[in-house]
Amino acid sequence: MEQPSKEELKEAFKKADEEGTGKLNFSQLKTLMLAMATEEHMVAMATEGDVDQITDLIMKMADINGDKMVDYEELVKFIYDEETDPKEKMKEAFRLCDTDRDGFICKKELAEFLKLAGDETEFLKHAGDETGDESKLKIVVMMALFDQDGDGKLSYQEFCDMME
Repeated sequence: MEQPSKEELKEAFKKADEEGTGKLNFSQLKTLMLAMATEEHMVAMATEGDVDQITDLIMKMADINGDKMVDYEELVKFIYDEETDPKEKMKEAFRLCDTDRDGFICKKELAEFLKLAGDETEFLKHAGDETGDESKLKIVVMMALFDQDGDGKLSYQEFCDMME
């Protein structure tokens, strides 16, 4: 799939930013995505899941400052992968997981992250189909291994340790 040019993105961003705030909320980002989507993108979105779910995922990953809005620069960094700093990449992944923005990842958020990631890390590979109990066991094991202070949730540092 071909990415839009930065000029095309800027024009579509301006159209979606109806109030001229320089930032897009969830529904405006969804409008932008649908406006820029090619037929190939539409098929991919339908195959990969609900457009709302994909929009939510992009919103969480691209929203660097945590204001639940996406400005043009945040979107450019996300789409064109212009952030080369590994620490920023890790922060982006942590923000994706920390859906309630409390600065920690609980078991529920970890389970969602693993579901979104397709559960494909070497640590988590399993032959055959998984039952709900096996998934829950993975979460318990990961928490036991990486929750170093025993508070039942992962801090940013514990998350970084888990991802290394």
